[in-house]
Amino acid sequence: FISGEHFTIPFLGTAYFIPNPELKPETSYTIEGGVRTKFGRLKTNATWYHTEAEDFISTVHVSGMYPVGDWQAQNISHARLYGIELGFEYELSDSITLWGNYSQGKGDDLDAGEPLSGIAPESLKLGIDWASETCGLRAGLRTRIYADQDRVPSDAEPADGYQLYDFVSSWSPTGDNIPEFAKGFSVQFAVENLTDEEFTWFTGSPGHGINPSVTLSYSTSW
Repeated sequence: FISGEHFTIPFLGTAYFIPNPELKPETSYTIEGGVRTKFGRLKTNATWYHTEAEDFISTVHVSGMYPVGDWQAQNISHARLYGIELGFEYELSDSITLWGNYSQGKGDDLDAGEPLSGIAPESLKLGIDWASETCGLRAGLRTRIYADQDRVPSDAEPADGYQLYDFVSSWSPTGDNIPEFAKGFSVQFAVENLTDEEFTWFTGSPGHGINPSVTLSYSTSW
């Protein structure tokens, strides 16, 4: 069962997950459709989905002052989730690409006649990427824009929208002189929230400040 400390907000308190021994497995079916297009340097995609779920597992605030206090995974007898996702890529040149993604999703507790908790707000992501085929280096800037999430259950607090800026980059060895085993290595460096924006995730947990990260990875095939 999910249990333990979730997050702490200074001067307000700590949120905890408490176990639910009566939690039942979730069952659902999903209908999904989409289309992809390509016109010269422009690529687009659109996806629509609709899910009907029984015993849907939702994380619910059960006691304390929201968003701290006790949280628990509980079953929602009948739930519905639905939404759309849109995206595009446009190649300005062989090495520079503009891209964007739009997402809107909703969820309903059909028995209670209320919105589900924990549903991500409407969002828009835009970015520009640069890639070098000769040295294996990639870099990009992106912005993530999240709308207010005011479609919440009656016992939850709406979440304010926010906008974040990130820098991402990666490097992988390339070239004819690179040993075969080395071509599986990759280094990723990123800095999220470049402007040190103060925000709260739609789940109620506090967002992070400037967040640099370095990731080393290796992949191979047999």
